[in-house]
Amino acid sequence: MIEKPYAWEYKFLAYVIKDDFDKLQKHRWNFKYGFFTTHIVSLNSIELLDDISIKLKEIMKLNGILEKLLNSAIQEAIGLPGEPADLEKMVYASKQFASLYERIVAWALYFKTLQTDEIFKNLLQLLYELPKTMFTQMDDFVDKIYTEITKLPDVKDDVKREIKLSCVLDEANIADINSEIERLYGVLC
Repeated sequence: MIEKPYAWEYKFLAYVIKDDFDKLQKHRWNFKYGFFTTHIVSLNSIELLDDISIKLKEIMKLNGILEKLLNSAIQEAIGLPGEPADLEKMVYASKQFASLYERIVAWALYFKTLQTDEIFKNLLQLLYELPKTMFTQMDDFVDKIYTEITKLPDVKDDVKREIKLSCVLDEANIADINSEIERLYGVLC
């Protein structure tokens, strides 16, 4: 950073995000093994269905926050070509990105804490696995940003480079969750 080689601001962002995401390993393992640190929650059928409705709205809002973070905060931190980047905002965006990952892991692990009728077992598993593709996309985004940006040369070489990074979150298993909820309403009502 002191020497400020070519693309140093982008490299700074890549290193900060990679470092923040490397620190999330225990959360990845918690999700992988279904380890939770909160208390068991016991809900009856009606309470559970109401709770699931709220939790689905929550994950959609978290997804919206993630999109805003990627499409606005990080973009503003980087700045337009030829303009200096905002390093403080880069650190902020990186920390928020990692924090969001942690929140989504906690969201998923909540479904491991629920104690309810056996009829809900499949639905709870579907809900637990819902953010799995989000985690993959977020991890892949960080790996790609790190790989693509850190391989830029330290000296401007007049070679035009275009780096396209995206984090498209898949909501494909929402249909399975909705089908299971409809099936349960049919059985219970």
